[in-house]
Amino acid sequence: MAADGARRAIFEPRTDDMLKHVTLSIALVVAMMAIAVEAKADSITGGISFMGKASPTGGTDWSTATGVHFKSAFAVDGTGDYSGIDMEPATFADFVYDPVLSPNPVHLWTFDSGLTTYSFDLSSLTSVVKAGSAAASSVVVSGLGTLHISGLDDTAGTFVFSGNSANGSFSFSASDGATSVPEPASVLLLGTGLLGIASMAQRRSKRQKQQF
Repeated sequence: MAADGARRAIFEPRTDDMLKHVTLSIALVVAMMAIAVEAKADSITGGISFMGKASPTGGTDWSTATGVHFKSAFAVDGTGDYSGIDMEPATFADFVYDPVLSPNPVHLWTFDSGLTTYSFDLSSLTSVVKAGSAAASSVVVSGLGTLHISGLDDTAGTFVFSGNSANGSFSFSASDGATSVPEPASVLLLGTGLLGIASMAQRRSKRQKQQF
């Protein structure tokens, strides 16, 4: 009898611990599913393009420049959450892209449309390509940052800036590049598996108690 009691004392806590851990895992899965659905609902989607006037800084032309000075800018075309935006005046902040981004991060642009504020924070560069000479030069700068729209979640995004010496113009585009979140169906499948494990553990615990 003493041996049976010792066996029950050893086995039952382990089974209870297993059930607690599985229950906790199920709770976490439910939380993850709620977060995933919320993230998909509130994240920014789509992209926006700009055009305007800009001049190179830190060099004689775009092929030797290290930064950019913005003179004027307009949001001209949008998709997704930027749909319907056309020729909205925008404010751009000057920045340096060679040899490193400065300032970092830089609150690169912002504009208002109706009661909504749109903006973008530039945080890193992925490439800088210069071409041409003093007669005709250009630069293309690509990188990563964060999109902001009032009422929506901040969302990771990508950008491309292009400067051209032909008429002192520039173009800029930004679009969502958010890290994907777990699909609700995938999270639900994981939760179903954990529920099955919990049920099996509970039945096993009952059988063990009946034996003793």
